[in-house]
Amino acid sequence: MKLIGYTEILESFSEIGIVFVLFLAGIETNLDQLKKAGKSSMLTAIIGTIISFGGGYFLAILADFSSIEALFLGAILTPTSIGITVRTLMELKKFKTTEGMTTMGAAVIDDILGVLILTILITIGKAGHIPSIIHLGSILGKIVVFFGLSLFLGPKLLRKIGDVTDRLNTQEAKVSILIAIAFIFSYVASQIGLAKITGAYMAGLLVGMSSSSSRVEDKISSVGYTIFIPIFFVSIGIRMDLSGIQNILLFSSAYTVTALITKVTGSGIGALISGLNGIQSLRIGVGMMPRMEVALVIVSAGVSEGIISNTLFSATIVMVLISTLSTPILLKKLF
Repeated sequence: MKLIGYTEILESFSEIGIVFVLFLAGIETNLDQLKKAGKSSMLTAIIGTIISFGGGYFLAILADFSSIEALFLGAILTPTSIGITVRTLMELKKFKTTEGMTTMGAAVIDDILGVLILTILITIGKAGHIPSIIHLGSILGKIVVFFGLSLFLGPKLLRKIGDVTDRLNTQEAKVSILIAIAFIFSYVASQIGLAKITGAYMAGLLVGMSSSSSRVEDKISSVGYTIFIPIFFVSIGIRMDLSGIQNILLFSSAYTVTALITKVTGSGIGALISGLNGIQSLRIGVGMMPRMEVALVIVSAGVSEGIISNTLFSATIVMVLISTLSTPILLKKLF
């Protein structure tokens, strides 16, 4: 049952909230951590992503959903929300352990893979069918060119902006300009056939590379969390339609179990192959288990494109809640 209507104004504010979520995710993506990420983090992220995606996809196919629905349901399971895990590890004073550092490195790679998968899926969703190899190659080519040009030209642009704002001697001006850049990048990405959120994430990566990122991140976060990001989360609650979830209760339960098991086993196997022992690998697998921001952006995109029904949307929210709430409990038992 829905208590509040989903209006166009709410949708517009929610879209702005999504840009802020991915912009901040980009800023928080520590590329230095990515450079330091060793074999353990790489294998943990890549194998975890492949098994999670495959598990969600094949479960959806078995449940007789369309190929495009199955792709989205697989993609939702790929990203990790590291915030819950970090807070739990800090509380346990285990953040700087092998498990903590491996999980952090893997989460950075996970975020990048999740955004790339989402970019491809949104393009597929707009087409309404699985693309040919040539079309898929074209999408990947656009992503490579967009990221390449952004990484080449972006730092120069940010240095110029830094020079101007330093003369103005006001942090607010710099924050306003950086937020504007996030929306410009989003617009450019959408104009060349990529997802808007790809542009926002890329802008965030560039800001995160700058020396002033720590100073501006809090201010950008304050702007986003004052109104737009909360509206995005509120819009998710409004879209939930629990009236039909009993019709897919079995699938919803299976999807949640798949989400938990595939991430634990996939990431755990990656850690194990890299040379870590069994208990370390299990802890890392559990640490990679929670889904939140990027998963919610993926499912919202699926609903907006008319690919995912509100009932499936609700089943996904249940999975997100259970994976997020169960992670701290399991980590505390494993340490």
